[in-house]
Amino acid sequence: MRLAGPKKGAPSKMTDKDKEFVQGLIENTKNGRVKWQPTATPGQLTVSFKGKYNVSIESARGLYSLVMSDLSDNEIFTLSAQQDYTPNSEVLMRQQLLRELHEVATRTAFSVDSAMDEILSEFPPSQ
Repeated sequence: MRLAGPKKGAPSKMTDKDKEFVQGLIENTKNGRVKWQPTATPGQLTVSFKGKYNVSIESARGLYSLVMSDLSDNEIFTLSAQQDYTPNSEVLMRQQLLRELHEVATRTAFSVDSAMDEILSEFPPSQ
């Protein structure tokens, strides 16, 4: 069930609270406070907060979407660059933020930096 957020296909402005929320997720993912987990859906990662909210970020065909749901699995907030089919600065900024969030969430969920360190340790030292 969908409770809040713009209707699919309807243009919407990203509020200051929306930006603060996404930027907070990015920052706290980078510093290790937010721990994303992969789901069974390829390209989708999820994290729970306070035992009552679930946030997921998904990439499908180069488009990113963020969904927050409650304990009853009601979608209480969605943010997607798909909401407006006319590329403009608002949509591009939204897409850039969601792409960055998806990238940092993926790096942490799959321990990409640790994997790189393991591989790098196999290389001979630089001269």
